Amino acid sequence: MIDLLTGRAHEHSCAQEILNLSFAATAGEPILISGHRGGQLRTWDAVTVSPRTMVDTGGRDVEELCVVESGLEAYVASRNVDGQIRCWQLPTCDEIELPGVGVASALCSGRLADGRSVLLVGDDGHLLLWDPAAAALSDLKLPNPGMRIRGAVLSTPGGRDHVTVIDDSHKIITFQLATGLMAAPPLTAHSARRPDGLMETHGATGPHPKLAAVSGTLAVPTPWRVHLWDLASSQQAAPPLTGPVAYSQVQGTVWQGRNLLLTGSAYDGTVALWDLGGHHVHDPGHSQRVSSISVSDGMVVSADLGGTVLARDAENGELLAAPLATGVESTHALAAWREKSDVMAATGARSDYVPDGQLRRWNLTTGQPAGPPIKAHSRALHHLARVALSEGPALVSYGPGPVIKIWHPREGNLIAEVETSISSKVTGFAAAIMGERPYVAISSYRQPLTRYYLDDPGSPPTTVPGAAQGVILDAVGQYVVTAHSNEGSRGRTIVRFWDALGNRVGPDLCGIAEVTAVAASGWPAIYVGRADGSVALIDAEKGADLAPRLTLPIRPRALAVADDGDLVVAFGSDVARVRTLSSLSIEGEGSQASNSTT
Repeated sequence: MIDLLTGRAHEHSCAQEILNLSFAATAGEPILISGHRGGQLRTWDAVTVSPRTMVDTGGRDVEELCVVESGLEAYVASRNVDGQIRCWQLPTCDEIELPGVGVASALCSGRLADGRSVLLVGDDGHLLLWDPAAAALSDLKLPNPGMRIRGAVLSTPGGRDHVTVIDDSHKIITFQLATGLMAAPPLTAHSARRPDGLMETHGATGPHPKLAAVSGTLAVPTPWRVHLWDLASSQQAAPPLTGPVAYSQVQGTVWQGRNLLLTGSAYDGTVALWDLGGHHVHDPGHSQRVSSISVSDGMVVSADLGGTVLARDAENGELLAAPLATGVESTHALAAWREKSDVMAATGARSDYVPDGQLRRWNLTTGQPAGPPIKAHSRALHHLARVALSEGPALVSYGPGPVIKIWHPREGNLIAEVETSISSKVTGFAAAIMGERPYVAISSYRQPLTRYYLDDPGSPPTTVPGAAQGVILDAVGQYVVTAHSNEGSRGRTIVRFWDALGNRVGPDLCGIAEVTAVAASGWPAIYVGRADGSVALIDAEKGADLAPRLTLPIRPRALAVADDGDLVVAFGSDVARVRTLSSLSIEGEGSQASNSTT
């Protein structure tokens, strides 16, 4: 439990996994209610976070909880994974029978315009309203009697009671509670047949989200945004919320007398309050998850999944140019460099919805494209790097497809191609220089990890047969770093090292959490980031930690190393430069902030 004013957390351990939480005032005695796997429902003292009572709801996972407070009485309703609805009085947890309510796919509570607290239960063709004060259960009229309701939320714009529902095709409809008449045109932007996937809805336990209504605005979570719609017109009420809201849950709340939106993103490790009536001014930065970082020439350049590219001074973190919103969704590949006084970048995207195989070059200083897009592939540009050839710097791209392509960074013309024998999906790509020979190393599902040499495109490649089934994460000199799966574990949790002859170097680096990113700080010092938010600096030859481990609030997505050996790490929508691992542990906003550049 977190105090929103101070950020202080109150913790209590629970042996069973908590699937959902709700809160009830219960006549001035606040309690928390938690739903668990296995069908248990527990109540807790909200002040001390100490356990109070436990109820067995029937052995099936509790999927949803709703609290209804009516006068001095309070009730909690639960819905399990089979859709079974049950209700209990608080704080005694005596079960209350709801006649005619059995199985449902939607459950919500709210307060009507006249002050009554009610419960809504929805299913195929039916929406029931339970008023505990009147001990009454009524069947509401629907705009379409055949609606397959999958979510519902109450609102009272202009003092009139409205219900907003989402159906099984993700269409959203708002209607008057009393009459069933439509109150606004249907909202179809999130419908199942979407053009590019950006409007795809996200629910915590399925594709249908739990909606939230705040002061006439409907909040609909999608994988990377929370979209805001005007309930009266079904038009966009404000630009979508971005930043730390990936895969969010949303809820309306009242805080300090204001109606606010609460978002919670386990993916970004962030809980936030939003005043939807206020004007949001953000510091220049990323509004979506950072997908790639490039460190070179004394600067740190980062790109996020929305296509925004930022260049900062690697030493002090100051912006070298205004953030460039390229508008290219699902940007993943990035390379950056300087040309005299200009900061340049090259990007590639790999959207699952919109084919885009363009290699795009940008002048971040002027905020303009640096020449026309280059068609590097018909569908996607997965991998990109900048390398130094004897003729000068070049851009190297790959995939999908069996050809490595070398491009002139300024002119954009194709310099050379390197044929590969790869016939399966590529899983990893890294570029390095061995001696004076630049190469790229590629891992794939079926072929062994292979080095392809760029100074002589016709020279035979070399393989690392022992690294089969591994994913290459980085390369430094003659060494390559791969991640492997351990029997019985989820994801790739083992890191291994290989030399130029394909021999194993040093011991396995094993862990419980999946490896998410690796960066070499000069052999044998290797940074290893894992899904549990940890970053370790390891001696690859000995397998020993070289410094205390760094702890991030969420998993690191990309790692790089500055010219002086400092770590540059991307996590969520943030980028930080870590000066000393021995004294820095990032646990959230404000902790050790002076020791990193964000």
